Amino acid sequence: MFIKIDPVNRDTMININSQVKKLSVSMLHIISNLDDTCRIMEHIIPPKAIDTILYSDQYNSLLNIKYEAYKAKRGEIIIGYKLN
Repeated sequence: MFIKIDPVNRDTMININSQVKKLSVSMLHIISNLDDTCRIMEHIIPPKAIDTILYSDQYNSLLNIKYEAYKAKRGEIIIGYKLN
């Protein structure tokens, strides 16, 4: 599943309920082309074109994806997610 962050200059919290009941790994696929730095779940995403995957441990059925605009004002960012 992919989510487009719009507008990119505003902080956004995305809450996703899943059926996962045990310890799992969340995978975030970040595709962005921003004018400056942003943060996603404490990961610093630099400006320019980015296509990367971030992994983190997931301890409950609610996945909270926190996007912080930080210095980003213009551009595009899409976040894909999956729980394993």
